[in-house]
Amino acid sequence: MKSKLICAALTLLLSGGSAAAYKTTESESLNVWFEPVTLVADGTTVSRLVVCENDTIDYSAFNMAFFVPKGIHIVKVKKGRDWVEDIEMSARASSTHSIACNMLSDGTTIKVIADSSMLDDLYPDDEDGNKLDELYSIGLIADPDMVNGTYTVQMLDVKFVLSNADACVPAEQPIYGTFTITGGQTTGIDEVGNDRSSDDGDYYDLLGRKVHGVPAAGIYLHNGEKVIVK
Repeated sequence: MKSKLICAALTLLLSGGSAAAYKTTESESLNVWFEPVTLVADGTTVSRLVVCENDTIDYSAFNMAFFVPKGIHIVKVKKGRDWVEDIEMSARASSTHSIACNMLSDGTTIKVIADSSMLDDLYPDDEDGNKLDELYSIGLIADPDMVNGTYTVQMLDVKFVLSNADACVPAEQPIYGTFTITGGQTTGIDEVGNDRSSDDGDYYDLLGRKVHGVPAAGIYLHNGEKVIVK
């Protein structure tokens, strides 16, 4: 039900009932990223995924999605009478901003949406006037059966919306970052050094997606085997 509500809210937010009236621009100045995350694979230790953004202009709303390894979950926290996903806006949010996230049924896709009921812009700083890039954070845990290593994580479908409903997207997507799993399972995995010139086969992440270009450090599928790229 929550995923349907988020999708419905996003449709209203970005279309306003007449999508042709608004424009989406690819922006070179819109910088969006997320900090590296280290998770302990014990099913209880909470680590926070911190998402950051800066630009020369201010936005009032945004949405994005993450593709994470299986075994990662959003923490549930008590809010009033309900248990909800642990997501918090930074001090950049106005009092009218709200944010929500959910994990889709595939177990690998996290959707995030934030907006303001009064179309207030996000602040570029904290309460003391200090410039602030952090936008929000999500509490995550990792299953005990996850394999130790560094995983490449993608952020996709990133869109930041102006108060007039026009929108900007980063010039390059997906946006990549890393999740490092510790305290989990170890396996017999071949190690691959920095010299990859003799490798002609393609690399795939642990979700089966082909990696374009030189793979970042992490665990991949290569020539039918799991390998660690350092």
